Amino acid sequence: MTDSIIDDVNALLEGDFGDDRILKQIHRACENGEIISNYERRYVRDLAGKHMGQRSAEPVAEAPPVPDVVIPAFRPQVLSTPVKRRRPSSKIIIIIIVALAVIIPAATFFESYEPGAAPTKMYVRTDKTSYAANEVIAIYGISDGSGKITISITNEDGKTEWSYDADIKDRLSENTDGYKSNYSTLTAADPAWEGSGTFTVTADDGTTKESATFSFTK
Repeated sequence: MTDSIIDDVNALLEGDFGDDRILKQIHRACENGEIISNYERRYVRDLAGKHMGQRSAEPVAEAPPVPDVVIPAFRPQVLSTPVKRRRPSSKIIIIIIVALAVIIPAATFFESYEPGAAPTKMYVRTDKTSYAANEVIAIYGISDGSGKITISITNEDGKTEWSYDADIKDRLSENTDGYKSNYSTLTAADPAWEGSGTFTVTADDGTTKESATFSFTK
């Protein structure tokens, strides 16, 4: 089992996948003949399965397919009213104004909305919106900067629970969910993190800072 793990760790390090600190720690333990914990074995197995096409030993239940969102075509209803010589009442005018205020922004939104379209400006996101303890968290996004980008996770009290400087790559790569990114990293939802609730992941390239949230349950 150790030989298989060290081969996977070497491949992940060469491919720049995952958290270098965690992988190098596992690599040293393999070389020194130390005991590899179940958590470290699961981390390497999940990471290798995600990026190297390997299957984990335990079956993973597939999520049910999400049906495509069908947006009904907007068909305004034309109301015909008899022509009257008197001026329309102020109540009718107010109703028409309110209706237009609702219809026009909604029509504009549906025309511009494209399901699955990836943003082109700087952003950061995680592969899921909620995690339990020991689950692997994939973080990725786009940055206009160069060199390094600092990625951090803070709890509801603003305490930094994890931080890492990721490399900003020269070109974009497409993720499995259709989003493009030029930086990414992996970490694990640490059981030692304080409390459960809404956690914030922040990406700071020195010029621009973006953030996203996810829920964490111990």
